[in-house]
Amino acid sequence: MSSSSGNDNDAEDTIASLAKSISSDSSAVTSAQVVSAHLALIDASSNNSVVVKNPRALDHARQHDLLSQAQKQALPLGGVPVTIKLHIDVAGLISSDGVRQYTPASNSPVIDALVKAGAIILGKTNVPVTCADYQSYNSIFGTTKNPLDSDLSPGGSSGGSASAVAEKLTQCCIGTDIGGSVRVPASFCGVFSHKPSWGIISKQQSHPKAPKDMSTTGPIARNARDLATVFDVLASNDSPGREQFSGLRNAILPRSRISSLSGVSVAVWSDDESCPVSASVSSAIKKTVALLKSQGAKVKFTKPAFDSEHMLKVYRVAVAAAMASEASPESLSKFRLEADTNEEAKWMVASHREWLSNEQLRAEIKAAYAELFEEYDILLTPTFPCPAFPHDQSDADQPFWRQSERKLDVVREDGEKVALPYFRGCFWPSVANLPLLPATSFPVYLEDAKMPVGLQAVGRELGDRTTLDFVRLLENVGAESIARYKEI
Repeated sequence: MSSSSGNDNDAEDTIASLAKSISSDSSAVTSAQVVSAHLALIDASSNNSVVVKNPRALDHARQHDLLSQAQKQALPLGGVPVTIKLHIDVAGLISSDGVRQYTPASNSPVIDALVKAGAIILGKTNVPVTCADYQSYNSIFGTTKNPLDSDLSPGGSSGGSASAVAEKLTQCCIGTDIGGSVRVPASFCGVFSHKPSWGIISKQQSHPKAPKDMSTTGPIARNARDLATVFDVLASNDSPGREQFSGLRNAILPRSRISSLSGVSVAVWSDDESCPVSASVSSAIKKTVALLKSQGAKVKFTKPAFDSEHMLKVYRVAVAAAMASEASPESLSKFRLEADTNEEAKWMVASHREWLSNEQLRAEIKAAYAELFEEYDILLTPTFPCPAFPHDQSDADQPFWRQSERKLDVVREDGEKVALPYFRGCFWPSVANLPLLPATSFPVYLEDAKMPVGLQAVGRELGDRTTLDFVRLLENVGAESIARYKEI
């Protein structure tokens, strides 16, 4: 796995250290200087990750520099430049899902939380059409490239977010995730991300409404410490970023269950016939397991007690219902016309009886997870079945439910070649989305592989601090035995 901090005593390249430098009375570093440098990097970049710049960013940084030292030191993100996924509302900046665009007059709650903590919004990052792809391209803003290899996808739907973080155009980015949309891009671009427990961080836009099932808002960053810093800002009980409508507004997040890798109990779900993984993913699992064992962790290869194919179907029906809840009448009419020939379209117009039956099955799956976490602290799985794949816009004019005809080329450890249906890639992300559990994704670099591989640490309900701590500890000890973050 990568490390930009090395260990807990070597944290110069973190958001907290940057905020501290900006607030120091003896420092020559100002927020305006830091923001100017990042804006220059954005202008020089050819990867098309930040597609909307904030014209007020430098003014906001200068205003921050006028604060007293005490005022600056009270802000955990004081003067730190961040970016935002394109479809999250920021007052005065274009919001878009890659199809429609508008300019909101007010912020979403997560933006208010970031601003309250002193962050400077640099701009907004690209997404795929309707935010429903493992690539990031659309006809309005164009194609985002992977900064590690421009011929490859940066992932999606928060692909612009992960690309910007990896290229160091921003200190972190806020994305969203209903099927891996912060974790898959982080995996493809070799950075870190956190999908929080559902209902802890607000998913609201500037106009409040009940949150969409399974959909979450979470950070992407270059190290695990930064994930925790931003998570604490968004998930604190007094934060505007705390969810208002989920029933968890006043929930107290438990402390981390772990302080060391020694003795931590880890269940490893390494592969599955429902979504076979590539040889490089298998190698990343083996390398991480060896590292865990060397630190005294208790590791067992196992999984929750349910049928994997059954879980995938339950997830796909649930996510279709969640997406259909925001579909236009025209789109629903198109789904009905194709329901007999396309499964994705069929599930978008499922009956209430079918949905209710699916929710009952989902409850059984959640119970199986709860049983697993009675014995284990962490469930370790792949983030995606393969590393970043080449750009594929062959069906760019087709709606996402037809893009299910695409394939993912997976070469397994034994050499078997599998043409995996494209949207089966959601299998590994759904391991956390379906039961509403937290998951922290981290990169593993292999000596003989060109691209990083993403793995994820899944935790029990509201166990966000445990998964974040687990990945931080793993990153710290892995700095010497697993390649550091590759400079671009």
